[in-house]
Amino acid sequence: MDRTSTGRHAGGVLLLATLLMAGCTTSPEQDDRRRVLELNQQALEAEAAGDDAAARQAYEELVELDAERPRAWFQLGNLAAADGELEKAREAFTQALAHDPDYHRARFNLGLVHMRRGAELLNEARDEIPESASTRATDVYLSCLLAQVVRNPDIEIPCPDLP
Repeated sequence: MDRTSTGRHAGGVLLLATLLMAGCTTSPEQDDRRRVLELNQQALEAEAAGDDAAARQAYEELVELDAERPRAWFQLGNLAAADGELEKAREAFTQALAHDPDYHRARFNLGLVHMRRGAELLNEARDEIPESASTRATDVYLSCLLAQVVRNPDIEIPCPDLP
């Protein structure tokens, strides 16, 4: 083999290696997509294992990469609510609904967060209000509100039409 054919052969090998390497590289979008899938899998596995801290971390990273994931926001809301972090839970459920207005479980859990926070506020205020006919009427009103939400046919509370 002479130098010319060896040079062409080496050049061809170099070109082939360059093309193969170019085909093996991924774009930043592909890398992000792969990372999103990995994080989603990590979160699901952590949930299944009952590892809330790992699930939370994976979901937080997931929404940093792709904020338009309603289920990730929903799960972050559930984790925050379970830890008593009601404001974080409210924000997460609100984000879930911003990306999927028909996400009924997120809407329901957002309602629960509001009810829980409302109950805290009512209890704080109630301690400073002496019992009276007005406070008893308020208790009936609250019972009627809850009766509208709770799916229990055994609960019978005579309620007027609520405003």
